[in-house]
Amino acid sequence: MFRFTSSYLFWQTTFINSIDAPSLALLVPIVHRGLRERGVETKKKAAQIVGNMSSLVTEPKDMIPYIGLLLPEVKKVSSLPTFIAVRLLLQLTVVSLLAMLCLTISCRF
Repeated sequence: MFRFTSSYLFWQTTFINSIDAPSLALLVPIVHRGLRERGVETKKKAAQIVGNMSSLVTEPKDMIPYIGLLLPEVKKVSSLPTFIAVRLLLQLTVVSLLAMLCLTISCRF
């Protein structure tokens, strides 16, 4: 028998609106925990959410407090051998997080 849990419902959510600072404060701890879970599928979905979330953030400066929390975990997940098929997606997630950081401190590529 399959049980619907709150994390299952969260992973099935599609975000279509922009994400602001209060939304990040709610979402990031959940996604961070997903990145640290044992299950491969949970880690994969959490990393995908981080990538999608970073593209929906309205103000890049809102993401600064969370980059240090999320970036090491996404890098760790992308180096796992079970993620060969989605490694490019995870690397793009890392790039999008770094781009968010650069936007806030006016980096030039």
